[in-house]
Amino acid sequence: AMADAAMADAAMADAAHADAAAPDVPRADIQRADIRPVDAAGGPDVTAIEARLDRGASPDLSAVSVDATLADLACPGVVCDQVCYPDGQCCVDTDCHRDGATCSQEHRCVYTVSLRQGVDGYSGVSDTYLNKWDPDMIYGDRSEIYVREGGNKVILVKYDLSPLPAGAIIIKATLLLTFFERSNSGELDVGSFMVQTRWNASEANWVKNASGEAWCVAGCGGAGTDYLVPASASEHFATASGMHEWNVTDFAKHWLDDPGNNQGVLLLATSHTAAVEYGAYSSDSGNVAGRPTLYIDYELP
Repeated sequence: AMADAAMADAAMADAAHADAAAPDVPRADIQRADIRPVDAAGGPDVTAIEARLDRGASPDLSAVSVDATLADLACPGVVCDQVCYPDGQCCVDTDCHRDGATCSQEHRCVYTVSLRQGVDGYSGVSDTYLNKWDPDMIYGDRSEIYVREGGNKVILVKYDLSPLPAGAIIIKATLLLTFFERSNSGELDVGSFMVQTRWNASEANWVKNASGEAWCVAGCGGAGTDYLVPASASEHFATASGMHEWNVTDFAKHWLDDPGNNQGVLLLATSHTAAVEYGAYSSDSGNVAGRPTLYIDYELP
């Protein structure tokens, strides 16, 4: 009995040593987020149980059926965050490498890229705003951009998507702007529309989209010509400051497929409670963290 107790103590000591030696990889250092179970149609597998375990936890894989090795689930060149097994247990990939461990569900790796002017060498953002009350003024180098009720001020922003790898399949794209002021307590609803008319931030104003060229309707105002309807999303503005985001997934897919016709997004007030305008940081703002950002989730073939 004493020998058995000693062996048990030794096993516990070995386990404690293994836990202490396990690498603690901060989430901030993980290059890629999710490995998601999908069904045969490519949609989320609702039978999979979503759970997150502490990094020190090791799931019991004894009941896992054999279909694909864990190595088959790895995302080349990145550290994946989570692997979910058919028994409902999930674990961080770096903690769950087990020789012969298998999984009976298909998984895919979803990557994320964030595009913000001046961050990680990216310089592919153009933005400006158009002002009905100062129609000849060009605002392409300003540190703030404004949207106002009635389309009296509108925001234009576009992104070069060349940082995405060849063959990327966009799953979701989100445009985020940080607003910091408003002219009064009035509220707005602001929609995101895909721009059709070519424009240049260093030349565009209320009258012209570029040097010597006019908008179909002044202020990028031609629904169905200067921009497509309906809006991809709408945001409600009721406070002076805060972050607002719009789902522009379909737009981004179009831009990736046809970069020559990528004219970005129009942010246009579609309803209001008062004559009011809201101001956001532009891509030229000294507040780098507040600059407009496009987040794209994608997968590779």
